[in-house]
Amino acid sequence: MDLAESSCGTGLDFAFYPTTKDWHIKEIGEENMTTSPTQQPYVHIPETVSQQAQAFLRTLRDPALTPAFPEPDDLPGWEKVRAFAEADGNAKSAPLLQRYEHTVTEGKLGGVPILDVRPKNWEDNGKVTVYTHGGAHVMYSAASSLGRAVVFAHATGLRVLSINT
Repeated sequence: MDLAESSCGTGLDFAFYPTTKDWHIKEIGEENMTTSPTQQPYVHIPETVSQQAQAFLRTLRDPALTPAFPEPDDLPGWEKVRAFAEADGNAKSAPLLQRYEHTVTEGKLGGVPILDVRPKNWEDNGKVTVYTHGGAHVMYSAASSLGRAVVFAHATGLRVLSINT
């Protein structure tokens, strides 16, 4: 089966099978982290950079191999992309949620769902950060991007309102 992959740098890859027009998420291992011997690297890998940099450069994939998004009216196709992006975001957030102590409360702000994120030992200083995640209001949610909000709250000591767009 033909396979195009898109690395997101998290140990999870989006995989798209063009023959079935189907998205999948798969775990990647060390065997998937380098360019195969028969495949040319996407970028030039200079010998003047460290071995670690060379290894990283070998993981880069040609953006032309990234699968095309579904047609605008392909709602089931977009739902698959959204579901996999949500799973990717949750996977990226999980280790951050374990690393940083925090509290999260679901709420609404002007009728819009939010997650109210507070770092450990938070004290109200009258300041708040409003976080609107990326994803063009199509992919990811406040829950799947929660790790970023938690890290920001931890780093700044501020309360973060993560808007669920």
